[in-house]
Amino acid sequence: MHDSLMKDIQIAVASYLEEQLAKKDAQIAELTLQNRRLTEENRRLKQQQQSAVKTQSQQPIILRSEQDAKKARALIASDNQDDATRMMYYIALYRWNMKHLHFSMDTMLALWLAMVKQAKKLPAVTDEFKHLHTQLTQCDEASYPILLDVVVLYKTKYPAYFAMLCAVLAKQAMKGVPAFQVFVCLTLAIYAKKEVFTNMPTLYAHVRERSQEAELAKQLKPYPQIVRLFPQLKLKAVKKVQKNVADVQLPQWEAFMTQATTGKYDEAEVVDTFITLAKTNAYEKDLVRSVWKRIFTQYELAHLPMPSRVRTAKLHDDFIEADGQGVFTLLRLYHDEGASVYSRSLLDAVVKKMVKYEAYKPFDVPILLAIYYNGLAERYFTNDKIVTYFKTTASDRAKKMYQLFAQFEALPTEKTFQLAYQEVQMVDVYLEKIGLNRQQFGSRVFSDFYNAPQLLDDTIDFRIPEIVDTIEHPDLTPTLNTQASLVPFGYKVKSTTEQQRWDALQQAISEVGLARVVSSLQSYIRLRLRDPEYTASVAAWSQDLGKLEKAFYEGTLGDMR
Repeated sequence: MHDSLMKDIQIAVASYLEEQLAKKDAQIAELTLQNRRLTEENRRLKQQQQSAVKTQSQQPIILRSEQDAKKARALIASDNQDDATRMMYYIALYRWNMKHLHFSMDTMLALWLAMVKQAKKLPAVTDEFKHLHTQLTQCDEASYPILLDVVVLYKTKYPAYFAMLCAVLAKQAMKGVPAFQVFVCLTLAIYAKKEVFTNMPTLYAHVRERSQEAELAKQLKPYPQIVRLFPQLKLKAVKKVQKNVADVQLPQWEAFMTQATTGKYDEAEVVDTFITLAKTNAYEKDLVRSVWKRIFTQYELAHLPMPSRVRTAKLHDDFIEADGQGVFTLLRLYHDEGASVYSRSLLDAVVKKMVKYEAYKPFDVPILLAIYYNGLAERYFTNDKIVTYFKTTASDRAKKMYQLFAQFEALPTEKTFQLAYQEVQMVDVYLEKIGLNRQQFGSRVFSDFYNAPQLLDDTIDFRIPEIVDTIEHPDLTPTLNTQASLVPFGYKVKSTTEQQRWDALQQAISEVGLARVVSSLQSYIRLRLRDPEYTASVAAWSQDLGKLEKAFYEGTLGDMR
């Protein structure tokens, strides 16, 4: 009996253990299955996250304001961003700057070099990068050492970029700016050797002619700062003799400005001291320009006869830079102050250099606008060289604008006015750069034609959309273009007063222009005209459209762009 009992107990224990083991195996199998599911889910989520990050990184960055541009510049200079992010922000800043011309090419070049030095690799060369480097070559002469650093860096690390930049430099050198031409010839001769000139025999001949030290020294006399860039040539730069400055103890700018703004000196003495300091070339151009602006406003020079020293010293020649920043800055100042004599002096210097050197062609449109605004068309366009420039060498936009303006002046009619003024509407950004808006320019240049409402009636159509009896079809349902939205300017019907809506419309007009605002309101009305729930909104939009039309014809809209 005892053996039988023990056997039953063993069988029961074994059965229990088998049951428990089976449960454990089932639990392990379930946990394993859950683990697989979680692993798969985690992998899928990780892929989605990586895909989202990649998609976000591929989306173009668009800068919309000067504040955005400054933030982008700080981010590019930061060490806390990866190469791809910094590159995307630089491209965005470059695109924005090409439109608004806020930063000089010297600044953009220095920023590019700093970024490339930190980068582990660069993206493939594209047409946009070629265009970027073409623009960077328009830096001021003082930035040639930075440009040379870019050449050397490319030669060492980035062969594709080196080949591209050499081709760009050679092409730009053919435009004939003397200092840049000599710089390029020496750079390519030293770093690129003969193979770069395979398809450029003229430039190669130019380098070959200057291959001897004596010839190089002769060519480099006006450019001692370039000689210092090439110690390999063992050339000695000719020291530049500064007339009337050698025995003068030059004060610091800070001390000079403190004295100049106390009012203890007459304007002639202050201007004379300023020009003496500026002509030493010992100070950055940005600083010299800011000091001149301060003197100009402090002493109200716009309302006084131009000091003879300004003319004899050709002061405005020192403010002309390849990217146009100095010219635009002073034109804005002179236009704001109504200093037509100074505007003419500046334009005299700019037009002379622009016609002589093709490198200044990128800002011929704003210069042409400034010429007409200041009433100087007859002064310049009786000169055969200037006429030839704007007919043949200038940019396509400048050529077309010159032709349309000339047609209007030869035969002032409604048709010639409309053609010329429509061209002006295309270049608001350039008007802004020289301190003008479309209304200021139009009312002065086109005189009575611009101020006659009936002549502008075809430009902006204020008609309120009406219901037309048509068969509705889903594919023909009107939709609102996202670019037509006025919401970003604070315009909305609900929870706002009539005055708040009007203020928002004024802001929108200053940003995108009257024609765009009118079109947007018409789109709102057309979209909701048949919807009974939007009756009140349609009435408000129609009312605002009517107010715009009334203000337009009364001439009380202000800046209509």
